[in-house]
Amino acid sequence: MKKKIIAALVGICTVVVMTGCGNKGISNDKITIKQYKGLEVEKVDPVEVTDTDVEDSINSTLQTKSTQNDITDRPAQEGDVVTIDYEGKKDGVAFDGGTAQDQQLELGSGSFIDGFEDGIVGHNIGETFDLNLTFPEDYKSEDLAGQAVVFTVTLDKISEVIVPELTDELVAELSESAKTIEDYKKEVKEDLETSNKQAAESEQQQNVWDALMEQCTVEKYPKDKKQETIDNITTQYGSIASMYGMDDVDTFLEQAFGVTSEVMAENIIKQEYAVDLIAEKENLKISDEEYKNGLEEYATQYGYTDSAELEDAVGKKEVKRALLQDKVTDWLVDNCKLVEKGFKRFLKMKGLWRHNSF
Repeated sequence: MKKKIIAALVGICTVVVMTGCGNKGISNDKITIKQYKGLEVEKVDPVEVTDTDVEDSINSTLQTKSTQNDITDRPAQEGDVVTIDYEGKKDGVAFDGGTAQDQQLELGSGSFIDGFEDGIVGHNIGETFDLNLTFPEDYKSEDLAGQAVVFTVTLDKISEVIVPELTDELVAELSESAKTIEDYKKEVKEDLETSNKQAAESEQQQNVWDALMEQCTVEKYPKDKKQETIDNITTQYGSIASMYGMDDVDTFLEQAFGVTSEVMAENIIKQEYAVDLIAEKENLKISDEEYKNGLEEYATQYGYTDSAELEDAVGKKEVKRALLQDKVTDWLVDNCKLVEKGFKRFLKMKGLWRHNSF
């Protein structure tokens, strides 16, 4: 799992068409980059944190402190957590993934297809009943999409969720620094603002890479390297695809990212070549101190016990490559031209947009 996580560090990303520019290009025997300095990219501002966002975040935290009381004197209702056994059949035949025992389900959570949770509401413990339902047309499994099925459900247990009230006493459990409800709300808001800022920075970085990739042409994708990358992608995403009931990795990738494993592999190789060439031209290197600090940061970020465990798991070469990509990314962001969101679209509508300047 940790190897799968760290794979994200070395550049598995999909490439979306953005704008490019036309300053002096660079090239080697692997890749040609028409322009990489001053890429014009729409500016990404952090999403503003509202009072509703703060309340929603606090409510989510309170949910983690909730308890359950067993209910025996009434039918199931929305908001209850029920324990059920069920079997799904299509045309009288049980289908894969449609049967479970002792399944816990919060009614009203939207975890199951439309009609399933609503169909349990009003039933009592011990009852067995059928739910005649239809899978949505866009369901992840093609065999079930749009198909009529029958679920036979037995209701084994009903539990009522008790969510605690936010008090100064509970705040002391939830926070190391806040002492009152108001202090805690301020803390939550600051945390959300930090998270939104990081999300905006991440999106900005991806937008810069999208713009750069549009400027890149790979001379030739080495057959062995390309196949090895495809194999790595298949291994990484195979188990995830299975979780969603998909045996074909490409089907999952197309739905999740809009690309096949072959296209994703080419994007990864293109990005790798671009990192190496830009790093060479701009003399960007990873010092021993940067490596040490970066390794520690990665280890903390991705849940390793220490730096040595991470280095042993993925190898010094891959960690160094991830750090170099981060450094190149920072350089590209620092040297791009940020355009206010929507302004580029306005200029195009007016016929005033040019790829390099306006």
